[in-house]
Amino acid sequence: MKMNRKLLVPIIIFVLIVLGGGSFLFLSKNSSQSPTDQTEQGILDEIIPTLSPSEIGLKMVARADNRAVKLILKNATNVAKIEFDLVYDADQASSFGEDEGGSGKVSRNVTDELSLDGKSPFETKYYDLGSCSSGKCRYDTGVTQVRLEMKVTMQDGKVFQVSDTLDL
Repeated sequence: MKMNRKLLVPIIIFVLIVLGGGSFLFLSKNSSQSPTDQTEQGILDEIIPTLSPSEIGLKMVARADNRAVKLILKNATNVAKIEFDLVYDADQASSFGEDEGGSGKVSRNVTDELSLDGKSPFETKYYDLGSCSSGKCRYDTGVTQVRLEMKVTMQDGKVFQVSDTLDL
């Protein structure tokens, strides 16, 4: 019995030290930054001021066949660069034929980043609503609207967001 007591006391002391140290680390880590601080910091990082399309003279233009879209910025003298997504819903294509494939809509997007360096007016190329390879294009069908989400970086480094839509 004496042998067991000699082992039992150090084991109990070791367990208490480990539990106490772990609790201290856990509590000190959680108290260093409160949940509201974390939430507010995340929100501050993600808030980007908004510009209206008219402030940069933005116009979305569809090609005559409605299979491509380009952007025109008439008031871009203070714009250094743009990053954008053209987002649209298209008919879901099937490679199995009509009877076996899926139906419905699928979301697609076209992304690009361009330097303007104050060139105004500025006009992009036409962006195909589909995919092109080796000179052959397969255009998406059922596209009725294109949404634009754009990040605009000004010459002074300020960043803004612009949203617009184009009905086809």
